[in-house]
Amino acid sequence: MVMAERRLYDPYSVREALKGDAPLREELAWTLGRVGDGKGRGVLEELLVDEAAPVRRAAAFALGYLEPDGPPVALLRAAAGADRETAILAVESLAAKGTGVAEVLQALTPLSAEERWARLLPSLHRFEDDNTTLLAAGGLQVEEPELHAAAAFALTHDPAPGSLSLIRGLLGDGEAQVRGWAVGALGEVGEGSDLERLLPFLGDSSVGPVVRALRAAQSLIAAGKSAAPDSWRPRLVALCADKRPAVRLAALRAAGAWLLDPELGKVLVDRARGAQSEGERTAALLALAAADHPRAVELIREAAASARPTLRAVAARGAGLLSDGELLTLLSQDEVGGVRAAAYLASLRAYDRVAGEEDEVLESWARIALADPDSAVRGTVLDWLSQRPILPSHELVAAIEPARRDRIVDTKLSAVSALVARGLEVALERDGVIVELERLARGADYPLRRAAVEALVHFGEPLWSAGSAGPGRGATVYRDLLVAGLPSGTIELQTERGKVRIELRCRRAVLTCLSFLQLTRQGFFDGQLFHRVIPASLVQTGDPRGDGWGGPGYTLRDEPNLLRFRRGVVGMAHSGPDTAGSQFFVTLTRRPELDGRYTAFGEVVEGLAVLDSILPGDRLERVVIVP
Repeated sequence: MVMAERRLYDPYSVREALKGDAPLREELAWTLGRVGDGKGRGVLEELLVDEAAPVRRAAAFALGYLEPDGPPVALLRAAAGADRETAILAVESLAAKGTGVAEVLQALTPLSAEERWARLLPSLHRFEDDNTTLLAAGGLQVEEPELHAAAAFALTHDPAPGSLSLIRGLLGDGEAQVRGWAVGALGEVGEGSDLERLLPFLGDSSVGPVVRALRAAQSLIAAGKSAAPDSWRPRLVALCADKRPAVRLAALRAAGAWLLDPELGKVLVDRARGAQSEGERTAALLALAAADHPRAVELIREAAASARPTLRAVAARGAGLLSDGELLTLLSQDEVGGVRAAAYLASLRAYDRVAGEEDEVLESWARIALADPDSAVRGTVLDWLSQRPILPSHELVAAIEPARRDRIVDTKLSAVSALVARGLEVALERDGVIVELERLARGADYPLRRAAVEALVHFGEPLWSAGSAGPGRGATVYRDLLVAGLPSGTIELQTERGKVRIELRCRRAVLTCLSFLQLTRQGFFDGQLFHRVIPASLVQTGDPRGDGWGGPGYTLRDEPNLLRFRRGVVGMAHSGPDTAGSQFFVTLTRRPELDGRYTAFGEVVEGLAVLDSILPGDRLERVVIVP
C-alpha cells in the first residue's frame, strides 16, 4: 500500500514479496502496475508465468501500465499461452502499449479461429489500427453473445467513415445494447438519410436506443447533413412527456433542432418555467436558446435572476447562445465562481463565432478571467486556451503560479495543456515552453509534475520519470489498518428519488475505499448535487461545488483492477492519471472504454432503477454506512 500510494519502486519490498504466498505475489503484481516504474518489468514478466493463475492474470494486466521498452515478447507469448484469461489480459495490455493488431494476430496464429476470436475481441476497440474495422466485421459472425457484442463495440466506438454500411447492419441486432451503440455511431458517421432509419428507434422498448437515437438525430442536423424532418415532431412532443426520465431529458435536449414549431415550442416554454426538475428546466432553456426562440431571451433572463447558482450558470450558457453581451457581462460579475466560469466560457465562444472578430476582444476576456480569484474560472478559460491558443506563453506561465497553489488539481492540468497548445502553435515560443515544462517536471506537486513530464513528449523530449508521489500516509497507518482489517462494507445513497445500496469492493481498491469511507463518516457527500448526468449512460456526484470542479482538497492514486464497468458499477472520476478525489459515478450501461482507466470500487446491489430516474441537479441527500 505504501508503494502504491507513493508510486515508489522499493527493491527490498519487491524481493520479500516474491518469497510470499500466491495472494502476496498477486498483490505485488497489482502494485507494480500501479507504480508504473519500468524497474518492475522483469519481475512482472517473471510473474507472468507464475504457477498460480491469479498471479499470472494480475501480471498480464499490470504490464499494460508500464511504458513500452522494446518488443513485448513476454506479453505476446502469454497472449498465445494455455491460460485463456491471462491471454485476454495480455492482449489488452498489448493494445495499451501501442502494439499493432497485426503483430498480435501473428502471435495467435497457432490457435484455432475460435480461440483467436476469444482472445482478441474483448480488447479490439483499444487498438488504433486501420485493420480494426475489418476484424470487427469478421467478429460480428461469432455466435457467442459477449464476443459478438465486443465486435460491435469495436465497430461503433469511435467509428471509421468506411464502416457505415456495417453499422447500419447492426440496427436490427437482437441485443438492445448493440442496437444502441449502432444508433449512436450513426450520429458520428451517418448521412442525412439515416434520420429515417433512426425514427423507428424512438419506439424501442429499451431506453438506450431511444436516447441515442435522439442524440444522433440532433448531431446529424447540427452537422448540416439534413434539415429537421417533420415526421419526427409528433414523436418528440410525446417523448418530452415520456414516463422515463432519461428519455424526457434526451427529448428536451434534442428538441431545439426542430424549432420553430408551435407545439414543440409551447412544450419547451412550459418546461422552462414550470418543470419540477432543474435538469428538465435546464434542457428546455438551452434548447430554446439554441433555436433562438422568441421567448428565449425572456426565459434566460428569468433564470439569470434565480437564487440557485446552477440555474444562473445555465443562464450564462443560454446568453452565450443568444449572444446577449449585456447579460454575459452581468453574470461574469456573479458572486459564485461557477457562474462566472460559465459566463466567461460562453462569452469566449460567442465572440469566437462572430465572423471577423478580432483576437484582441477574445484576449481581453481571457486575461480578465485568468485574473479571477476562483480557480475554476481560471481552469475553464485555460481549457478554452488549450483549443484556441491566442495568449502568449509568458502569460500562461504567469497563470501557472496561482494554479500551483490551488487545491483544485484540474486547474493545474489545464494550465499545462494550454501551455503545450501554445508551444505547438507558435514555433518561436516553443523553446520557452519546453524550459517551463522542464521546471514543472522537477517540482514538488506530483500531478503537475506528471502532467509536465508527459507534455514534454509532444516536443520530442524523452520521457522522464515523474518520481515518487510523495510521503502520503506513513507505513504505520497501513500496518494498523491491516491489523484492524481492511475497509469493507455497504453504503446507502439516500437521494430525493429513493435509496441505492452499494457494496464496496475494497480489496480491489483499498486506498480509494479508505478515502471514500472517511469522507462518508464526515458527512462530506451529504446535500451534494448529481452535477453530471448522461441519460442511459452514467450519473456523477461527489463535488461540493456542484459544477464539476470541486473535490476534497487532495488527490488519490488510481487503483486499476479487473472490475469491469458494466451496469451498476461505481467508479472514481478523474481529470487524468492519479487525480481522483471525491467525485464518483455509477454506470447505467456497459462502458468497455472505461475499463482499467478509472478505479472501480463498488457495485449497486439494490435500487439501480432509482439511478435511472436521476436528473441533473437532483440532490444526494445523505450517504450512510450500513451496519
